[in-house]
Amino acid sequence: MRKHHETDGSAGGLEELREQVKHARDQLGDTVEELTAKADVKARAQEKAARLAEGAQHRAKRAAHAVQERTPEPVRKNAAAAPLIAVGAAGLVTVLVLRRQHSGSTSGRSGRSMRTVKSVRSARRPSGRRGRWC
Repeated sequence: MRKHHETDGSAGGLEELREQVKHARDQLGDTVEELTAKADVKARAQEKAARLAEGAQHRAKRAAHAVQERTPEPVRKNAAAAPLIAVGAAGLVTVLVLRRQHSGSTSGRSGRSMRTVKSVRSARRPSGRRGRWC
């Protein structure tokens, strides 16, 4: 059975009770904080995602460094010109596509030349009857 502290009104007994209550409140507050942290799933998920992203960045930097170390010097020198070559190639393809779309636009149909229109018309004709459309 629990022993009850006898309080005879002395300052020592009251002070001891106050200390016990303060200690119990502190423990309770710590417990509540720990439970709140465990229950905050969103914050825990964000922390884990940040840790994983940081690890992925670190691994990517290590991999890039390893590739640079293993790449021969002539290839590294030519690699600087690769973006310029890609931009030039993309520009050339764009110009060719635009020229092709605008060539033969006299047929009244966008992007089709007269040869294409004639081949489509002849494909629609029935083989037995000339001059009649389907």
